[in-house]
Amino acid sequence: MKFNNLEVHRRYASVNIYKSYVQGEKKTFFLYCHGSKEVKNIIILVHGISRNYKEMLLAFSSYCDERTLMIAPYFSADYCSDYQRLGRKNKGPRVDYILKSMVNKMKEKLGFDTQKINLFGFSAGAQFAHRYAYAHPEDIEKVALVSAGWYTLPTYNEAYPLGLALADEFADIKFEIARILPIKFKLYVGADDDQRDKALNKNKKVDVTLGENRIERAANWKNSMNERFNKYHINNHIDLIKLNNVGYSFDEAVSKTTIVENVMNWFNEVK
Repeated sequence: MKFNNLEVHRRYASVNIYKSYVQGEKKTFFLYCHGSKEVKNIIILVHGISRNYKEMLLAFSSYCDERTLMIAPYFSADYCSDYQRLGRKNKGPRVDYILKSMVNKMKEKLGFDTQKINLFGFSAGAQFAHRYAYAHPEDIEKVALVSAGWYTLPTYNEAYPLGLALADEFADIKFEIARILPIKFKLYVGADDDQRDKALNKNKKVDVTLGENRIERAANWKNSMNERFNKYHINNHIDLIKLNNVGYSFDEAVSKTTIVENVMNWFNEVK
């Protein structure tokens, strides 16, 4: 498989590039992979700060059957610099609505009405994925999070993006804990991802509240979510899955583990 001409050579899938114009002038790009039958499963792959959307699509494309639409957005660093926090007021475009427009464009183009999406995010993409799910739970089927740098806790005692308390970041979002808690999550982190590398948010409040590395932060977010499930008597649970011999690296996670196969099997499970 190669991407020099944006092609994936598979039996059922093709990859194309589209331009999506935002506010009449700015643009972003995305790739999609689909087959010849009616679409039943929408999967969104959200890149980290390295913008590794091509690598993500390549890793997942061999598991994309003829009834799956797979979208790998590209959120540029200059235009969508706040994408992992959805695009707060005065910090760039609303990236959650850019994603919605991509999905709607494909629904119109391909002629299907599948409503809910599955989200996979790595690093900053995992930050975007769970915050998108918080903001738009009606859109979500399942969410897989890998190596998020930090998380939004399910509490109104902390201001967004560390918690759910909103000031004027968004004019049209209200985080509702009762709608958030039924969302199904899978949570992954590299077993060796305990370093404070340059990509990690080192804000003191984040350190104190969530921990000083990605393993600690994933564990604390998981525990906080599970506590809320119990408190509100929600039949849900999150496990933290540690990827052996993996640090902070998407390529390591793909090459050394079966994470892609496991996530895709989970996305394809019938309720």
